[in-house]
Amino acid sequence: MTVKGEMGSKLKSKEFHSGGPVAAAVREQGDDSRERLLDAKVCELEEALSASQTAITKAEQAREIDVALLRAGVVDLETARLVIEQELRSSAEGGIGQAIERVRERKRFLFMPAATGLSSVATAMSPALRPSDSTLVEAAKRASQAGDRGSLLDYLRLKRKG
Repeated sequence: MTVKGEMGSKLKSKEFHSGGPVAAAVREQGDDSRERLLDAKVCELEEALSASQTAITKAEQAREIDVALLRAGVVDLETARLVIEQELRSSAEGGIGQAIERVRERKRFLFMPAATGLSSVATAMSPALRPSDSTLVEAAKRASQAGDRGSLLDYLRLKRKG
């Protein structure tokens, strides 16, 4: 057997890979650094998991607050959510529903007023009458046929109302 053949067989043998003090030291050092690297990665993943769980909890609470506020007839959802979150932090009493009631008593402007019996009667704030489709079509035809600015403005005014 040649020198090259003997070396090749030694490199392939288990004796070279598993034996010797140098090979053991290299494996030991590699295992320690690998273990430290894995420990660091585990810590990093645990922190990311904790942050994700916190974010999910906050998002779920915000959704619950939003649903409760919409059912309560809120006018400005974002402002009311901030006020309710502050109320929940400052007062440990009750849940979201009780916090909404406390805020409703103090800040009525955030919620729609209770319905009154006058809803069938026309008021100053009742919605404007909308033009019918035929009126809008007629105004569009007049504007396209006449070509003047006044008829075009009439058509646009009707379109904006409807």
